Amino acid sequence: MPKVLFWNVQRLGNGSTESLQVVRDVLKHLRKTKNIEAAFLCEITSDCDIGEWAVSKQGVVSRQNRRIQSA
Repeated sequence: MPKVLFWNVQRLGNGSTESLQVVRDVLKHLRKTKNIEAAFLCEITSDCDIGEWAVSKQGVVSRQNRRIQSA
């Protein structure tokens, strides 16, 4: 069974230099020590590079009432 990581990175993007480095280091460590095969990062705010991985922001905008809701 593949090992998967889900992490809410709380608004991580290109402007988050220090946070990006922490995420890079943690993912690199987990990949080597725990053999993580896939990582799902929640709340990416912009396209960015995390180590050897290029991450693209994906989002959905839907209209639920008069206000526009985004996720």
